[in-house]
Amino acid sequence: MSGKTAFTKKTNTFNKREAILTIKPDDVLTAYEKYGDEAFKVDIENSNDYDNVSYINFLIKLANDDTKYIKFYLSVVNIKTCSGLRDREERDFPNIIFELRAREEQDKDVGEFTKFGEAANIINMAFSKTIRKMKENYSIACKTDSDAYDNALEQNAECKGLLSVSTSSFFQSSYMDKDTKKRVKMDNPLINVTLGEDVFEKDSSGNKVVRKPWRGGDKKYKKVDKVILVYPFNVKICDYKKTILKNGRLQGVEATAPDSEDEGAMKKITNVNVQKFITPGSMITGELAFQVTVSKQALKLNCSFKKTMYVIKKKRSARDASELSQDLFNQIGDGIGSDYDSDEEKPSANSVVVATTNDDSDEEI
Repeated sequence: MSGKTAFTKKTNTFNKREAILTIKPDDVLTAYEKYGDEAFKVDIENSNDYDNVSYINFLIKLANDDTKYIKFYLSVVNIKTCSGLRDREERDFPNIIFELRAREEQDKDVGEFTKFGEAANIINMAFSKTIRKMKENYSIACKTDSDAYDNALEQNAECKGLLSVSTSSFFQSSYMDKDTKKRVKMDNPLINVTLGEDVFEKDSSGNKVVRKPWRGGDKKYKKVDKVILVYPFNVKICDYKKTILKNGRLQGVEATAPDSEDEGAMKKITNVNVQKFITPGSMITGELAFQVTVSKQALKLNCSFKKTMYVIKKKRSARDASELSQDLFNQIGDGIGSDYDSDEEKPSANSVVVATTNDDSDEEI
């Protein structure tokens, strides 16, 4: 397969045609009110495993249907970004992550949880508690720790060995104080949402193949010895101001942004110019997916934009490039930037690194 990356996987137990239901934050709240942590399931029995990473569905049981757990997207409406991205030559890591706030803010005064923030907090806590229970009953164990794994198998012959059982999450409720080296609770937690790489494309014969990103020069990330490659996203990013209503449905117009090399040229949004369109204070409407990934570094619940997102751009100021959350970049590191539908083939991740930002915490925020 000339010029394309081939890949293999060890297992694939996902249902390729299983529907994914879009739900609202209120649906999360009512499910949790009825079932508690049992409203959610880490579908460990049906993981999709590769040499260096495993993908696991995170499911919900809705209050109006207690017969099954389902895959879901969470809809968000007019959620404001509270951080931006550096220009590509100033970035420490490859990740494209936007921060959303869990609580309302007015003139720097922190208010109550938004419905979305409350739903995200519940999802985060339920995930942490679920993994803790799975470790306690030896449903999972770290297979790279041979003694611990052997002991877990003695306790439970069906114990699943994972590359890590140290948890991490999209929900950041504390940060590391650089001076005291202690974690400090945040008044307004951050919800870190990823824009994933569009991994696939079709070749000349119409077959789906792994996309090969193109080089945008020889520039490298500051803290990772990687050349900055250019790639599109697996989400259609639309300019809401250009969106029209046709036959009762929104018709999104794909957004463009200034070219990273030629400011006078408008180009399709990629990882190297996205910061020029999705700026701090921009409003986003769309759908979020939740998926568990396991690498040697962590067992992490990821949150990512999916399908189509509508953005109301806020004019970018000269200050925006420096108004970033250093806590996020310092702690997350080179995390999993790509998120995949579980009914898709996934390439083996040879350089997946995930930091532990949540530390098994299930403390109520």
